[in-house]
Amino acid sequence: MFRIAHVHTCRQLTIETQGCSEHVWLHDQLLCAVHACTYCESDSAPIPQEAQQPPPNQKPAPDQKPAPSEPAAQKLAPEAQVLKSPSARGSKRQHETPTKTPKPATAETADAEDPASDDEAPKVLNFSDLSKLEKEKVRRIVTPKRGSGKLEVPDNIFEMWKDAGKGRDNLFRMWAKAGGVKAVFMESVLILNRTTRSKKLEVKGGFYSKEDMKSELGYSQSRVEKIVAWAEKKGLLRTCEYDDETIEYWVNTRTSGTLTKEDMEMLEHEKRYSGEGGTDLNFKPGVHLDGFSFSDDDDMIHNNTKDLVASQMKEYMKAVLKGKNSLEAFTDKEYENLYEEMAEAKAEGGAGSYDNPNVSEQVLLIAVRYGKGAGAPAEPSDNDEMQQYQSDLDMSMDTQTSPASASTRVPDTPTSQHVVESHLDEKLLAETTLASKILWHCVEEINALRRKHGGTALCVFKIGLTSDPVRRSQSYFDLNFQSFLVLHKVCRPELLGMLEMLEAALIAEFHDGERCCRNKQWGGESMRKKDFSPRFPPPYFAYCVPAKDLVEDARTALKRDPCELLAKIAKIQLSNADGPLYNLLQKHGLGLPFNFSWQQAGRILQYPFIQPKALLEAMSEQGYFHRVLGLPVHLASESLSLFWTKFRALHPQHEVFQNPGNLDYQKLIPYYLHGDGGRGYKKDPIEILSMFPVLGSGSRKRSVDLSSKRPAEAEIELGINLQGNSGASRFLFSVVSSLVAKDDAQIFDDLMEIWGRELRSLFEHGFHAQGSTWRILILGFTADSPFVKKVAKSVRSFHNVRKGFASKSVQTGCCWLCNAGYESPEDRIHIPFEHLGFTGPAWVQTGGLNNPLPWTGSGGALLQHMLVDAGDTPASFFRADFFHVWHAGVGQDFTASALVYSIKVLFGLGGVDRDLNALNAVLKTWLHTSKSKLHCGRFTKDLLGYNGTREYPEGKWSKNMDTAVITKFLLHLLELPSSQAAVRRDDILQEILAAAKAMGRVISTCLRAEYFMSSEHSEAVFQSGHAFLMRYSALVQKCYDRSLCLFKLRPKIHYLNHVFLRVYQEWLRDGFAVNPLAEATFMSEDFVGKTARVSRRVSPRAVALKTLQRYIFFLKTSLDKDAFQMMDLSMLA
Repeated sequence: MFRIAHVHTCRQLTIETQGCSEHVWLHDQLLCAVHACTYCESDSAPIPQEAQQPPPNQKPAPDQKPAPSEPAAQKLAPEAQVLKSPSARGSKRQHETPTKTPKPATAETADAEDPASDDEAPKVLNFSDLSKLEKEKVRRIVTPKRGSGKLEVPDNIFEMWKDAGKGRDNLFRMWAKAGGVKAVFMESVLILNRTTRSKKLEVKGGFYSKEDMKSELGYSQSRVEKIVAWAEKKGLLRTCEYDDETIEYWVNTRTSGTLTKEDMEMLEHEKRYSGEGGTDLNFKPGVHLDGFSFSDDDDMIHNNTKDLVASQMKEYMKAVLKGKNSLEAFTDKEYENLYEEMAEAKAEGGAGSYDNPNVSEQVLLIAVRYGKGAGAPAEPSDNDEMQQYQSDLDMSMDTQTSPASASTRVPDTPTSQHVVESHLDEKLLAETTLASKILWHCVEEINALRRKHGGTALCVFKIGLTSDPVRRSQSYFDLNFQSFLVLHKVCRPELLGMLEMLEAALIAEFHDGERCCRNKQWGGESMRKKDFSPRFPPPYFAYCVPAKDLVEDARTALKRDPCELLAKIAKIQLSNADGPLYNLLQKHGLGLPFNFSWQQAGRILQYPFIQPKALLEAMSEQGYFHRVLGLPVHLASESLSLFWTKFRALHPQHEVFQNPGNLDYQKLIPYYLHGDGGRGYKKDPIEILSMFPVLGSGSRKRSVDLSSKRPAEAEIELGINLQGNSGASRFLFSVVSSLVAKDDAQIFDDLMEIWGRELRSLFEHGFHAQGSTWRILILGFTADSPFVKKVAKSVRSFHNVRKGFASKSVQTGCCWLCNAGYESPEDRIHIPFEHLGFTGPAWVQTGGLNNPLPWTGSGGALLQHMLVDAGDTPASFFRADFFHVWHAGVGQDFTASALVYSIKVLFGLGGVDRDLNALNAVLKTWLHTSKSKLHCGRFTKDLLGYNGTREYPEGKWSKNMDTAVITKFLLHLLELPSSQAAVRRDDILQEILAAAKAMGRVISTCLRAEYFMSSEHSEAVFQSGHAFLMRYSALVQKCYDRSLCLFKLRPKIHYLNHVFLRVYQEWLRDGFAVNPLAEATFMSEDFVGKTARVSRRVSPRAVALKTLQRYIFFLKTSLDKDAFQMMDLSMLA
């Protein structure tokens, strides 16, 4: 006979009676346990609420025992005992209030009266009148801890707490139902988050002969050949068990799978055992798998024990006879794949170098890798800035050695910390992924690593396991290996065996007698002790490391290639390989044949640069004159004559037409200049200066042929220079690292002066090619606004925008092309840049010859050597770049604000996070159906720059080309059938849709147009551009009237207005205009990225020289690839 206390909640009490235990669950109503109860008049009568809990802050009378002790006053059976649950608050010890020493308690009541006990009795709570203290308890449980930031509850419970409305009320209801007991509350909380997932992948296949693949499976001949090649590579072939002369190949006929997700509520019962030993617990499986294996003599399995050589010879003989009787095997060849394969081989090998008998294919591959920055010495230590400055000073010393060899130094060994930051790379799948998927993932990553570090023919690598990748990688870097790729990671000790099998499988896949794969043991190296226990604690990593130096690759290739040059490369000392390797490759004609030039810049007496005349003459001699021109060689004279005729119509007062003299316009090639900063060593900026022809291969929507096969045309087509390989159409002058420039700012200015003199010499004296003298004229400089300010020494830039509604001091302006942004409170002059249009804004009248010079000096060293248009402001030599203005500026602001507003109207789910989840679901579907690619992946508040309703959104994606993709998606979102009703009701959505369509027409028209756009194309561009500006201005006004912080006005919208205004003015005067995308820096930015990547892979102690050395071979490879892609292979058809 026993009794237990009343409980108004869902709790589990354990009652022990003579060695057995029983679990009792009490739910949602007041229950009396067994027989008579001291709190009720009968066994089942309910108890009033007032009787269950004393009023708050009321202590019991001195002569009255506390309520919890009353059940203990009853005599319990000696074999029955009530076990108490842990403290509801979960604290290590409870706060004790000093009280008088209680009377001695009996053994039966000791536990109930102990004030230090962790038990907390449940209370009857009502949700409607929860006290502030109880709500504070809930807050402490469901929010992260202040010290550690960890959560005791699932993430979705914390999301419920953040929902101050319905979600938080539900948590309070659960707390009231749990009686204010944390343990009970946590049990109900954990039941809310139960999710089960299951995946099943099934691959069906079988062994088929070639004839069976055609007859039974219906495969084509080309597909059969691919299956045979794959099966032979994997060793999945056998002889037919009924006919030893027939070879059968494994074919995967169907791969099917299921993916399910189920949310459920469940209760789990768990048994735990603790103590020493552990051998008494035995698991009895429900299915016995003992003996489930196939023996070698099993009748149902046909093992291929016969040598396949004879059978394969018969197969080959059949193929030879078939080829002799018919040429179908050749004519069925897919020519597109053939072109791609030959282009890749040409790019890797190098055009024009196969005729050199002293150079093998392996040496050509080394030259290609050298041009991409491979084989760079190890990074220097922390004092690299001092070494950089000292090394550049070494260039100025008058020595008898060549500058290339004198500048090569022995690098320092990287520290362990630097290894972690720069060289460790992880390409991981979850450790619970299917083993087959993990294996193929690792195989693909190793192959990609080999292609990146020299290709499958040269890359030396090793596969292994480790428990400390940082220390292990350092040991490999000391042995001249380059990067450290972590392929797979497991955190559980029982998965070490799977990781060891993965290592063995990868070694078996790539083992080639230690020629490239340097693993000696087929099974890998063990990570276990003699008793088979792991030597190290988890986690465990599988990795692959490629060899670092090109000399090491040459030594590897020398084992099977007797090339003399390869042997010379292999003899170079690894500690000082850069200079000798460059001299060897250049001596044997693997780079363009020209030398660097040296002049004083700043405090450096000899700073390296590439003389434009030497570069253009070397390219012309090597057969790349069409890339110098940007035109077909046989149509150059007619094309250039047409170009200058149209250019003169647009700029009749240009200085090139003032004193023509003996100037032959059919031999005058127009060029643009470009400059920008890239990410160099340790993310320090590096400034890259280049030039490129005005004309080129067109765009992806209007390609222009530059080959010699292009026929003569009645109306010669002049394409823009936005297609092809940027390395073959952009030509480097020099680079300036911030490690040097920040200590000597005069270096940049002196380099611009040198560049200006060299370019002026190209115009006055020209260069020799094709038996004639050709000249170069620079039409303009295109770059982003900060670089234009630096080159032109302008005092008017985007930095001069006022911070408030009005300025109390004089503002110099924010545009170098006009006086927009100028303010003078004393003179009452206010020229706002925010006004948009072609005729209405006040700043329009300050353009052209009315534009005050935006600099206090002479406009920079470069401008002094350039010819400019006397009918326009000299500042117009510096062009507004459409790429930076739209894709990296206005387009980001427009799409970010448009998406933030659209999701609230179209979805309206009660929160930005919920709306973004719905938007990402639509984005995922659209990306899949449209075959588009978004580098940023998905939308987040950080990506859209959304910090609240009081700040303007602004796109923060790093890949500026994502702006074009996001604009297309915005159009798709607003044109969905489900969005039509909302768009018709909302005037802001209508403006957004119209503005996006207008900008889409601008870009598509420019991509279809030539350099000089026709009247129709020009009219479409400036009309659509004007429509976008007016729509954007309307959006700004409407959002301002409604107190919405959307659609920011920045100076870049003003620069975009200049782009469209120039098209309008040229069309109005002559009926045609210059294509705005011809001066955009799409391709130039790609060239800057490639050059900066090379600069990060060379020694930072001589960035300029080492980058130029690599560039010679990078340019040669790019030109070879471009020339091969232009080859006419129609004869193969």
